[in-house]
Amino acid sequence: MVQMLRSNHWQSAAIPGSSVRTIDSPAGRVEAHVLTGAAFQRAAQNGQIPEGAVVFQTRHGWQYGRSPYGSDMGIVRNGTVFNYKQNSGMAIYRNVREAVVLLPR
Repeated sequence: MVQMLRSNHWQSAAIPGSSVRTIDSPAGRVEAHVLTGAAFQRAAQNGQIPEGAVVFQTRHGWQYGRSPYGSDMGIVRNGTVFNYKQNSGMAIYRNVREAVVLLPR
């Protein structure tokens, strides 16, 4: 996510319910519009996550550093997230804590 945002070819979507936050990672620091899990689910139900968007989700928060598990991404396809397989909904994890939606510039 950080590398995509720093490339300047992608931007985080200002979806209603999101707030701008700084995200630090080994790849650098970026500002992104972050949705809580509940706000992401509401936006998905309201059709506010566009087809082709790249969705990053975490179960722990973006600063969680104890293991590489619990953060993943997928691409919105046919109204659901494709993450190695077509999911039945927009959540990669059942307990999404936060999400960031990226769109091409």
